[in-house]
Amino acid sequence: MISMTCSNLAPLTFALLSVSLAAQADPGKSRMPMPSPILFNPIVPGTDIQQISLVKLPHNSEGEWTAAMTVAALPATFGGDGVSTGVVVGDYDPHQGIFLASNDVNALNSNQDDGHISLSPAGHHALVQRPDGTYLASRTSLDLPFGAPVKVNGFSGLADPRASLGPVGGLMKVFYTDGTSILMESIDLSDALVVGPPVVVSNSLQPGAKPLQPFPAVGADGDIEGLFFAEEVVAKTGPGTGDADPVWAGDLDAATPPVMVVQRPDYQCCGAVGGGFMHFSHQILSPGNHLMHLEVAWLLGDVEAPGGSADIRAAAVSQGNPLTTLLFASADIAPKASIAGINGALGLDVASFEFILPFPHAGLDGIGDVSFPIPATPSLSGLKMALQGLVTDVTAGKFTLTNTSWLAIQ
Repeated sequence: MISMTCSNLAPLTFALLSVSLAAQADPGKSRMPMPSPILFNPIVPGTDIQQISLVKLPHNSEGEWTAAMTVAALPATFGGDGVSTGVVVGDYDPHQGIFLASNDVNALNSNQDDGHISLSPAGHHALVQRPDGTYLASRTSLDLPFGAPVKVNGFSGLADPRASLGPVGGLMKVFYTDGTSILMESIDLSDALVVGPPVVVSNSLQPGAKPLQPFPAVGADGDIEGLFFAEEVVAKTGPGTGDADPVWAGDLDAATPPVMVVQRPDYQCCGAVGGGFMHFSHQILSPGNHLMHLEVAWLLGDVEAPGGSADIRAAAVSQGNPLTTLLFASADIAPKASIAGINGALGLDVASFEFILPFPHAGLDGIGDVSFPIPATPSLSGLKMALQGLVTDVTAGKFTLTNTSWLAIQ
């Protein structure tokens, strides 16, 4: 992480977050949605891909992620029965469309339909959804496969929470849906027990839509700072039916509406973010569920106390060229405005617009982190500042605006 002293931060006016009529800017698209190359190079076990979750583990090379997927007709080699839905994990390179499956989650499969798998960011815990509830599996070392899963208690009778794990403030949390909102609770991993209390961290963007499995987005300080999830507008009743759309929440404040990522009249659901790649499953009549991705620039802000350090993360797809994010701030968001020659839209208030600093993205992961000090002024507590980045790839002549996000002062 790059640490900088930010001379522009002190004079910047922080503002109380008000209810704005302007929609937040969404992650800028440098490449529109397209099928993953693994659709044409069928190396994922099973007949289709219904869901994906991604984490970055120590053994992953640059540009590579550990992917956990839900697939149909998982073969016995990976713990399935060749008929029911199952889960599989392996190393995934979205640049090349290469997936190398392992046997690490064989024990999570049964003769039931097992799905909606997610790994904790550190890779030591996994959640999987079965018809009778959510199950937790653990391992003591990343070199070992996961052990047999145990049922998680404490979801208040929810049949399909589709939960994911991630830390906030150094404590492990579970993120899940109750069919109306995305909730966050504490979880006791040793006892497989959700201990509460539940906190609403995001709601649906589209009226009446049902939020589905949240993928927690990790910020620069290791905390979960945002969410990528889908919201179901029309439930599936069979192949090629239903309507669901991926959305992005740039913070964990339920008062901040998520922003639309891809809106179509068919079913797009249950995805994850790996660097600047946003992945999701797309269901059509033929070939059924398959993996899609788009290339975006996104930004995660931070929640910090006066006198602390603001830790900011941006990401975009790198093809090996140097990337730099120019970070800007304003007192509030504003109606989105397109700029010729730049992907995405400007969403900051021009009247209070200020340049903060630049920071680099190193390597094929496409992730750039920066930290800067927050003035030790108690009166700043409870205030917010709007942020947005411009990711520049000078070599390729590509410039992409991120989503707007927030630096919140506790």
